Amino acid sequence: MRPKVTITLFSSLLVAGCAWNALYVAPSVAPVQVALNDFKKPYPGKYLLLVSSAGLNQKVEVGGLVCTSHDFIVEIERNFELSVQKTLANVVEEIEIVPAALTKKQIRAAKARALITVKAESLAAGLLVSPGFFTKESQAKVTISARLQVLRRKGRLFNKQLRAENSTELTIGKCLDGYKPVAAASTKALKQLVEKIGNSVARSLSSRK
Repeated sequence: MRPKVTITLFSSLLVAGCAWNALYVAPSVAPVQVALNDFKKPYPGKYLLLVSSAGLNQKVEVGGLVCTSHDFIVEIERNFELSVQKTLANVVEEIEIVPAALTKKQIRAAKARALITVKAESLAAGLLVSPGFFTKESQAKVTISARLQVLRRKGRLFNKQLRAENSTELTIGKCLDGYKPVAAASTKALKQLVEKIGNSVARSLSSRK
């Protein structure tokens, strides 16, 4: 039977920035703080937010000569949604979560300034472990992407694909410890992506077009 490890990322964003925590059972990755820097204060008014994270939970591709019999799974769908929601709650004065896309007419009827849509597109995770007797050198690479759209009740649609990538190298003791570099790389890539989303929303709202 192939050993299976599930890596779940728990993320919460604070007013001063973002706090990140990746957990596998008891072990954890220290929180990482990041501050959005493309705006001085929240934009006034109400904004609608639609976040889709389907497809982000992915199996890690394990390469090399060792540890290939282990399965690693990254699960971040729910925490991607929470991270985006908490980040953007600091960008705008009021935010309302909606379950489906809306037209400009519906945005106006909701008395909102815009609909912000964040749709996860892909997550790819890979792990390489070098042979060793007591310890092994491991490298994890995680790439995550999402599409951001901002539809104002008046004006054009802002549409942009955002991507983040991180590679993490760690010395591990056994193959089951392979979750550690994967969790670290996933946490950093997710943090980078959500930071880009927050700053891109801020820039799109600063335009009067």
